[in-house]
Amino acid sequence: MFTTDQDAKDEIVTAIESAGRDVARAEEFDIDAIFEEAFEYRHVYDEKGNELVQASGYVQIVDVDEFWTIVMRHAR
Repeated sequence: MFTTDQDAKDEIVTAIESAGRDVARAEEFDIDAIFEEAFEYRHVYDEKGNELVQASGYVQIVDVDEFWTIVMRHAR
């Protein structure tokens, strides 16, 4: 789980740039679009209905294969 959208986007960049491709660079992909398709914010609440902000955050909602399909769809 990622605290902020930027944390999740940084992880996308890390995945792209460490995917074993010699020339893969984050600038070659629409990181915002990848984030929109592959992540969502999950709220966690206590028994009284109060959001537990430190436990809430962004999670990847697709499996690894779908993630890479999304990445390739958003190549520039």
